[in-house]
Amino acid sequence: MPPRLKVLFGLAVVAVAGCTDSPVTSEAPASDRFAVVSPESATHLTVGQEVSIPILLDRGEGFRKEVQVRVRSPKGLQARLSSDVVKVASPGSVNVIVQAYPDTPTGEYVVRFEATPDAARAVLANVRVSVTAPPGEGSTP
Repeated sequence: MPPRLKVLFGLAVVAVAGCTDSPVTSEAPASDRFAVVSPESATHLTVGQEVSIPILLDRGEGFRKEVQVRVRSPKGLQARLSSDVVKVASPGSVNVIVQAYPDTPTGEYVVRFEATPDAARAVLANVRVSVTAPPGEGSTP
């Protein structure tokens, strides 16, 4: 038998022998899954004020890890967290509290949210904030 044919035959045998009735997946079991859910649309914020934006940490049933969280804010905004650690037994949410400084230009900004489970890779989310001028300011007659 030619060498190429031997290789193809060998692969076919392995493929057939390796088939089972149960599906094989390389993904983590559903119980180990972890995701960050943030608002899809921009949260509105008036210059000089602050807003609290809830972020959900979607943990699978068997997910039993503490999660460290942090935020990074762009120039013109100050962002802080209601808590920097989400404990295993605590509810799976945290608030990002964002404030626009009085001299912040109006427009859309992105606050970076990062959640890192114990000994795992960080999960990132973009939290969009739309900054507007206070009523009566910034409009032209």
